[in-house]
Amino acid sequence: MTPFEKIQAYSKAVCAQMRWKKAHPIITEEIENHLIDQRNAYIADGADEAAATDKAITQMGDPVTVGAQLDRTHRPKPQWGMLILTAVLLATGLFVRTFFVSSDEQLAPTVISIIVGLGLMTAAYFTDFTIIGKHPTRLYFALMALTVIAIIITPVINGGFYYADYLTLLFPLGFTAIVYATRNKGYRGIILCGFAYLLPAFLAYYIPSASSFLLLTLSSLVILCLAISVKWFNVKVLRGFLLVLTPVAIVLLLIVVLLYGSYQWERIQAMFDPLPYSSSYGYTAVQAKLFISGSSFIGHGIITDAAANLHWLSHSTDFLITYLIFNYGWVSFVVIMGLLLFFIVKGFVLCSRQKSRLALFVSVTVMMTFTIQVIGYVTANLGLQLLLPISLPLISYGNIAAMINLTLIGIMLSMFRTGDIIKDKDINPQSIKKRNYAL
Repeated sequence: MTPFEKIQAYSKAVCAQMRWKKAHPIITEEIENHLIDQRNAYIADGADEAAATDKAITQMGDPVTVGAQLDRTHRPKPQWGMLILTAVLLATGLFVRTFFVSSDEQLAPTVISIIVGLGLMTAAYFTDFTIIGKHPTRLYFALMALTVIAIIITPVINGGFYYADYLTLLFPLGFTAIVYATRNKGYRGIILCGFAYLLPAFLAYYIPSASSFLLLTLSSLVILCLAISVKWFNVKVLRGFLLVLTPVAIVLLLIVVLLYGSYQWERIQAMFDPLPYSSSYGYTAVQAKLFISGSSFIGHGIITDAAANLHWLSHSTDFLITYLIFNYGWVSFVVIMGLLLFFIVKGFVLCSRQKSRLALFVSVTVMMTFTIQVIGYVTANLGLQLLLPISLPLISYGNIAAMINLTLIGIMLSMFRTGDIIKDKDINPQSIKKRNYAL
């Protein structure tokens, strides 16, 4: 048996003791690299190759013992806390909408959507998430094609393509896949990411969904800046930031110049000062503020302003938080937001612990999508009508939104479950020292 065959036999014997087969490749690589390094050190001290190999293996220890120890430390991490939180949020949303809110919502479709969503979440949870890194471009264009098909075949409701609107929640994931595909491409990679942003941005504009456009834009900026900060593109961090943020600043300036004085500009003004536009663009924001101002900490609120429209409140399914605060008090808001904030904080903490860049970027993308939905929904319900709310993830109305959010959570939990044994190859090839594998 040659020295290299001895090293391979040792690593194979170690892996035979480990039940998690997905961890075998990385453990094999680590063990063989360590043995080769140790063997080369003994050769440098004057030992011949065969003796140096045997000594390195002996020093490593009994393969059965080493394998048993690695088996205890290398196992999938289910993240039961996040799974339980997801279940609690789902149950809270279903309970609140069933017993505390009077609406025309039918229970059967809601339950069916939750069951389907849980099925999609389970499938995503047990799927090898590295498929995103193996086929990033295909994933991106598949999402774009699916959205175009939805635009073509779905009906227009209130001026927009209803079902396609919710598919935009997947756009940040598609953008992140392109960021992964362009790693190590320098400034050209950053520019390619900019072009990759344009197609989903155009689709969000065409649907139209200003909220989805903002969600895509914010999450894309965060992911791209994160990738630059961790040297994903092998460029100077400051120059990378300038390459990203300068066009953003120019576009914002152009928007102000081009829209100033138009009806779109009035809509922008209504976001920050809705009262002068209470009969048009600012109507929902004014109504929400009226009900919020008349609410108490516990119990039903009191409204004396004749402008308050009780019919609007009871039939505005995008304003579930406003309804709960007015009818049951701020305590309901505290409970729901406590659960959501706990989920968000815990999720980002777990994101920060990911060793794989792919796992880091994808999990941050999912958490950004979740968090921006929460912020947009809550601020709108409190009377700051920056944008129309998309959904309050797992809590509010929206069967399609619930299924998509559960799928995204499943993808993220898959990262947390197995991300520790995933290694990103060639993140910075210029800095990787070639090992001497000559045997």
